[in-house]
Amino acid sequence: DNDYDSVLRFILSNFKSKKTNGMSSLSALATVFEMFKPQRSNANFNDAGRMAWGCVCEARKVVEQAAQKFVNQKEEIEERLEAIKIKDELPDLKSLNVSDEDNKKKEDEDEKGDTDAAKTDAIMKDKFANERKWREMQHAYSSILHAAVTNNHIHLLMKRDLLSTIRLEYELWCPLCDAFAPNPFVKTKFEASKLPGNVSAFPYPAGKEHYQMCRSSKEEMQKSVLGFVPKLDSVGELARGGKKGRDFFLDLSSAMNEMYANEYAVSEKVWRRREQVRAAIEQVMSNSHEFPPGTKVAVFGSSANGFGSPNSDLDLCLSIPASAADFTKDGKGVEAMTNLASKFTAAGMRDVNTERLTARI
Repeated sequence: DNDYDSVLRFILSNFKSKKTNGMSSLSALATVFEMFKPQRSNANFNDAGRMAWGCVCEARKVVEQAAQKFVNQKEEIEERLEAIKIKDELPDLKSLNVSDEDNKKKEDEDEKGDTDAAKTDAIMKDKFANERKWREMQHAYSSILHAAVTNNHIHLLMKRDLLSTIRLEYELWCPLCDAFAPNPFVKTKFEASKLPGNVSAFPYPAGKEHYQMCRSSKEEMQKSVLGFVPKLDSVGELARGGKKGRDFFLDLSSAMNEMYANEYAVSEKVWRRREQVRAAIEQVMSNSHEFPPGTKVAVFGSSANGFGSPNSDLDLCLSIPASAADFTKDGKGVEAMTNLASKFTAAGMRDVNTERLTARI
């Protein structure tokens, strides 16, 4: 139990050192919250609690700074794209009868290969990189909140009012969108102020109406990003739904069994037909006398492991005895397979493909 104090103190010092972007510290704090399970319920965690709350505050600062950087770069990227769009809409210099010197200047720029298409590609790469970094930061921060709200022992480490703010903030997180919904308690048009990290406008104590405001903000984001509001009921919650929950699983099992029987179950007739094909090919191979004694035609893939359907193809290969391992060397295998292909054609098989005669399984 005494280790929590020193570990949290170390994480807090890493946050304040600002030598990195804070991702490692965010991950470390989430791990501590997730694994927090004291051996003694009456242990004193006052110092560790102060360190823990200090880490949460520093984590919020890291996220706020990342949010501001994301918005700034987003606006800069949009301005660069708009500049290219405006340039494309301008008339050609020749139609304006500009001087030869201006024309020469434009030609020099084109010769450098710095075309508008290349610029646009570079800008789009910057855009995707900016969005990826911001998603990773949000995901790391959400893992801290998730660990705090799901750990049944966390109340021994942090006070109830502090946990109330964390729970309210976590209500804005959507794992399917991989993003936090806009902060509904901030009355401003500035995007950065509505992003995670800033909890100065959060109410205390938090009531049902405040949680509903967060859920409404999250639902609006889900409609915008996903096109629908997902239901996130767990399997356990469905199972605890009384008769309705049990009926759901019975109906699901029945539908799965029916789907398997109608579309994926392989009948005995199909199994026999496949075995007849395998045996016929093995007979042609044996009669060719091109391969070492003991060579067999073996089935592999979905038709062998049971994951196939009646419409699955039949994958076959030649299984050469270990005692004849050198058979494939010196071109013997290619020659034997070429001769076997002609035997297949003579036996009445059609579309015999000889492009990959020595493919190994």
